[in-house]
Amino acid sequence: MTAMQSGSQSMLKLMIVDDSNIIRRRIERSQQIARLEVVGAASNGREAVDLFRRTQPDVVTMDLTMPEMDGVECVQELVAINSKVLILVVSALAEAAAYEGTIFEYGALAPEPTPFPLYAALSKGLTVRGYTVREILSVPERKARAVNYVFQHVAAGDFKPRIDRVFRFAQIVEAHRYMESNQQIGKIVVTV
Repeated sequence: MTAMQSGSQSMLKLMIVDDSNIIRRRIERSQQIARLEVVGAASNGREAVDLFRRTQPDVVTMDLTMPEMDGVECVQELVAINSKVLILVVSALAEAAAYEGTIFEYGALAPEPTPFPLYAALSKGLTVRGYTVREILSVPERKARAVNYVFQHVAAGDFKPRIDRVFRFAQIVEAHRYMESNQQIGKIVVTV
């Protein structure tokens, strides 16, 4: 039996496969169907195949562009294991971008290379622009302008940080879990 029993309705087991931690968390949070239970999340196709064998999910959300094993190859392997699994392909960012849009890639949270959406970028005339803070900090004139801008606006009271939640120090574990959930919009403050 692949679906777990919960009262009179059967629960469907959901596995999330995406190389972006942010997307995995967003899918976890957004699943509003009471009959779905998240049984695992994988960041690449190889992890997904192993996790699939262990958890035997009924439904899988799948990103197509991932390191190590892409979504297409992964889907083939999952279907070979269980031909009745439902697989929902989650559209990549480039697929969702507007014609002649610009995608900004910033930061580096993991050492794995980010797959480049070549066909979507070419067919839509997309601009993909990388950004790091080094672009500002490594050029003295840019750094001076940025520092001046920040100091002027702080002094004028223009910058008002958005506070999402405030935790007491005794709630530090809960604060950290909340931060890892990526649900916040604004700062998380811990008072001591």
